[in-house]
Formats: sequence, structure tokens, C-alpha cells
Amino acid sequence: MKLIVLTALTITLLAACQTSQSTQTNPNSRAASTGTDNQTAPRQLNDIWALRQLNGKPFDKSQSPRQHPYIEINLRDSRVVGSTGCNRLSGAMQVTANTLKFGPLMTTKMACTTGTSIESDFLRALETADAYKLDGLTLTLFQGTTELMTLGKGD
Repeated sequence: MKLIVLTALTITLLAACQTSQSTQTNPNSRAASTGTDNQTAPRQLNDIWALRQLNGKPFDKSQSPRQHPYIEINLRDSRVVGSTGCNRLSGAMQVTANTLKFGPLMTTKMACTTGTSIESDFLRALETADAYKLDGLTLTLFQGTTELMTLGKGD
């Protein structure tokens, strides 16, 4: 009787390990659940993108003296991280060959004495973006046909 129980327990544990391994080694399992289509999203998106222009106005470093606002896109994990110029941001994203959506986004809550309008405009643009155009080292985000921001590839 002990042998039967021990054998059944061993089989159960081995089956559990097999299931766990197959889930962990499937790199597309997370992307599929978030709606990201890594097959059609250009790999060039997978990088750090620094703010160049926001709401039609060129970005000036003096508007955000703490840090240059940027995003870092991670296609494999369907995630975005970055900085608003004051606070750190992170969140989920969905991307296909011609659509790009961020959110929900989370930010830290540090007190910033300058750059708060850039921060709120930057976050609003990310949260409302639904399309993009990739042209060499330039990424432009749109809401419909309205240009929201331009970012440049950089480290």
C-alpha cells in the first residue's frame, strides 16, 4: 500500500513540474495574454526613446532639469518603463504593426518643483496614444491622426 501511495505521489509531482516548465519556457505566453503581436511589431521599437517634441513644441532640457523624459519599450514582456522627467513610470503596452497603446501606467510620486506641466502632458500623450510611425531613429505617437509626441532613439 505504501508503494502505491509513494508511486502516485511521485507521478503527481513529476506532472506538476512538467506543467510548470512548459509555462515558464513559452516566451509568447505573456504576450498572447496582453494582446501584443510580436510577429508584426517592428523590432526597432524595442529600445530607449527620448522626448524630442511634445504637443507640437520642441522639448527644451530646461523644462525638466532633473532628467530627460524617455520611455523604454520591451516587446518581449509587453511593458514600458521610463521617466517623466521627475517621476519614474511603468506599465503595460499593446503593439501591432500599426497600433501602440500604453496603460495602465503607474508613476512614482516624488515632489517636483519644476517640469510638472511637461510631466502631465507627457503622461497624457502616452495614455491617449493609439498609433505610431517609425521613421529611422524617430518614433512619433498619434491619437488618431493627431500627432502627440516625437521621440528619438537614444541611450
